[in-house]
Amino acid sequence: MKSNVPGFLAIIAGVIGVIAGIVGSTGFYATVFAIAAELAPASAVILGWVLAILDFLASLGGITVIIGGVLILAYKIGLGKFLIGLGIGMSLIGIIISIVIAAVGGAAIAAIFGLVAVIITLKGIAIVLSIIARQLCRKVE
Repeated sequence: MKSNVPGFLAIIAGVIGVIAGIVGSTGFYATVFAIAAELAPASAVILGWVLAILDFLASLGGITVIIGGVLILAYKIGLGKFLIGLGIGMSLIGIIISIVIAAVGGAAIAAIFGLVAVIITLKGIAIVLSIIARQLCRKVE
């Protein structure tokens, strides 16, 4: 019997993410599309549609995480994990980049306090719960 804990954790993380206003990065997908269109102009239309869909899902943020949690509960583990990563992933990358920039700039203590401050915010809680949900899926599969 498979556990429902990862799915419920993802749903809780998604609800917190909606409350906190988490949205994915839409600029990232525009950059990817621009590079892909230069490399393969013939497939630019198809890539445009795929990236538009990914961009839309990422911009939903917490709602995408909720959908991922529901899919995990429906035993669509791979797709659920993908949507959780898409909905919350860009927020995590942004936080990591901010901390690395602070640490490289000689503000290691500020980076540590910044990490602690992020974790205790609603966004941080949503990101941590999402990561835990994805990791628990590996053990349940």
